Amino acid sequence: MIKKHINYASCAKIIIAFSALFAFLSCSRAPSRAEVVKSYAAAVNFSNIDSLLSLFTDDAVIDFRGMGSPMRGVEERRAKAQYDSAIHSQVTISITTSKKDTIYCRTTEINDWTREAGLPPYDYSSFLFVIKAGKIALLQTELADSTVVQINGVMSLIIPWAQENRPELLDSLMAGGEFAFGARNARLMMVLLKEWRQSTDAD
Repeated sequence: MIKKHINYASCAKIIIAFSALFAFLSCSRAPSRAEVVKSYAAAVNFSNIDSLLSLFTDDAVIDFRGMGSPMRGVEERRAKAQYDSAIHSQVTISITTSKKDTIYCRTTEINDWTREAGLPPYDYSSFLFVIKAGKIALLQTELADSTVVQINGVMSLIIPWAQENRPELLDSLMAGGEFAFGARNARLMMVLLKEWRQSTDAD
């Protein structure tokens, strides 16, 4: 009869090696698409710009339809994140459907500008993510027609007033011929809105 000797030291090393491998694989696992969407909302709501930017691929595209050309590159994404942070944007995002890498969401947004303007939260008719390997490759959004009408209603009153009373501020906001995102312009937009509101209240 052959006796088999068990090398407990070797077994222990094997168990430790497999445990380490399992832990590594668990830590390196890409987050689920639902987790990425949840992290996006949290980063926006807590104004965590670095965390927000880390969710995107290096060549990600952000397409806010009706708001100029799609954003490409980290600096453009950072400028938009800084703008949202400066006006304390808060989003409510719930996933409605998904198809492969694409996640469709129901989304509303409120911020300092909407509050000061007396508008209800923005409603989005379209808000979708394309998520690949745990990173956002595309964020495409479009405001609902009703929200666009409300925003345009306010802006149609502010712009003529600014052209007459604060042309230098309006020119600063539209440097280069189009509006640019960023913390500075977010603050200037709030200044313009508040001054217009004060002037209308005085009338």
